[in-house]
Amino acid sequence: MKRPRPTLKDIASFSTALLIIGMLVAPMPYVTVGPGETRNVLGTMESAKGEVVPVITIEGTASPAGSGQLLFTTVGVTGSPDTPLAAMDVLRAWINPEQTVSPVEAYFPADSTTEQVQQESQAEMESSQHNAAVAALTELGYTVPVTLTVKGTVTREQAGLAANDTIPRAMDVLKDGDVLKSVDGHKVTTYQAVLTRIASLQADTPIDVVVQRGGKDVTVRFAPYADGSAGEGASSIKLGVLLEPDYDLPVSVTINAQNVGGPSAGMMFALGIVDELGKEDLTGGAIIAGTGTIDVQGNVGAIGGIDHKIVGASKAGATWFLAPESNCTDITQNPPKGISIVAVKTLSQAVDVLGDIKAGKTDDLPRCAGVG
Repeated sequence: MKRPRPTLKDIASFSTALLIIGMLVAPMPYVTVGPGETRNVLGTMESAKGEVVPVITIEGTASPAGSGQLLFTTVGVTGSPDTPLAAMDVLRAWINPEQTVSPVEAYFPADSTTEQVQQESQAEMESSQHNAAVAALTELGYTVPVTLTVKGTVTREQAGLAANDTIPRAMDVLKDGDVLKSVDGHKVTTYQAVLTRIASLQADTPIDVVVQRGGKDVTVRFAPYADGSAGEGASSIKLGVLLEPDYDLPVSVTINAQNVGGPSAGMMFALGIVDELGKEDLTGGAIIAGTGTIDVQGNVGAIGGIDHKIVGASKAGATWFLAPESNCTDITQNPPKGISIVAVKTLSQAVDVLGDIKAGKTDDLPRCAGVG
């Protein structure tokens, strides 16, 4: 028995179906972003060798005995130039209130490979761990010695100096590899001490700086300058030199974040170190999440994906979320029920906030304006 020949209508319907299927599975130049995993910095995780190890290990201290948790939060990014999403995946994300869709270039720049992006992200994580250790130990009263090595100087043009500026500057007398020994008669001890001394200097007034060069101490003389582009709260006085710090931690701190990259867990790592090395349990048994970069001075910086991280924290059972104050305007959604947002600018402030939460003094905690 012969099969009936397909009609033009049948052919058109079949072609349309193939076209729709093709469109749905076609690769798209987008990534989807949503709440990622959370990890308790006071807890344990599986290492690359499959061993269960503490997230934070501090030589000479025992694991935290408290029942609370300090969670660092992440965003989950799906898709990459090497593994593009299908149109169907993008459509699902568009209708999911917990997901956002972004151009793939927002996370994988066109001039970088996926491997380069991952390596940069890992380097940022390692830097954040180091910053967290320095900031936390400083917060606890430890002296953290530093060696500052010259790794370049800014030009007169970069410093915004006049074309006819003839005052001796750092670029005239310093060389790569010089190690700072003293600034204006004050010995280099800690990074914060050096920054404090620089901030107290007068622009365009020459000072003596002692550096170690070729194994010998050499005294050079040059004038700092006023940086008109310095941000709010930052010192406008600059030496005009790029310094690479090398810290000598008085306590051995190891952080195991495994496959998580980026700098945004820095503040929570620092709080974890303060909790483990300090005399008190910071959480009081609560589950507290947060995010934010940290520098060695304890300043908390903005991050990306704040809305997604708050949702992820809520799903993990957190009742409080510490957010960088500089991210407050980026919070576009009211947080889920049961979780409260607190805005912080520094590690010291974050420690104080945890103390107030533990004591039940929550009425006057710093909040993000307009965030429920």
